[in-house]
Amino acid sequence: MLNIQIANPLLLTALRLFKDKKLKDKQLREIISLIEKYHYIHTSISGLPSSGGIARMYAGHARELANAQDPNTRGRCIEDFKRKIKDKIPTKSVFASKFKLLNYSNTRQRDLIRYTLWKIDQTRCPALNIDRSSSSIEHLLPQSSKDLSAHSLGNLILIPIKFNGSTLDNKPFDEKRKLLNNNGYPVDIHIENAEVWNKEQIEYRLESLTDYAYDTVWAID
Repeated sequence: MLNIQIANPLLLTALRLFKDKKLKDKQLREIISLIEKYHYIHTSISGLPSSGGIARMYAGHARELANAQDPNTRGRCIEDFKRKIKDKIPTKSVFASKFKLLNYSNTRQRDLIRYTLWKIDQTRCPALNIDRSSSSIEHLLPQSSKDLSAHSLGNLILIPIKFNGSTLDNKPFDEKRKLLNNNGYPVDIHIENAEVWNKEQIEYRLESLTDYAYDTVWAID
């Protein structure tokens, strides 16, 4: 889904150094996170190709990290990698134009949508702890409404599979919201504060999710 094979030289080097106790757990996690964030924004969402320059960047940083002789040098290698990969992140306008096109009606995008919703929820509410592999994508405005906006990311939430089907079914929005809250699923502020749920609310939530995704969830600080 994220297509990060191109980063294998750096990933394998980092894993080997961690195994040899030359990288801290925090450093390994940072490298993995940087790669995941970059390829989510650059490749999975923005649809930009990974050029030969990207492959050379990963290979170069893998060599530098492997040849570093002490912890301080390895730390500087990671910081240098972070600066370079941050410079290659697409602009917010490019990201937003593609992120808003995520649509449940496109079956090829469903795994990416599931991952996107899961990652947003993990950042927004870590205690929620939804198992992504056994989760279900719920449409707040039912698919049966025939409204095209029903398939927009702004209308979708990720929930434990036990809440879907007969529990939520095609119940009215207010009833769905109440059931989710009562069953330990804290909905986000846009859903919580909405008096009605329609195309305008879906578009408003989509704008908010776009900002949150780029500025917070997948931001490289």
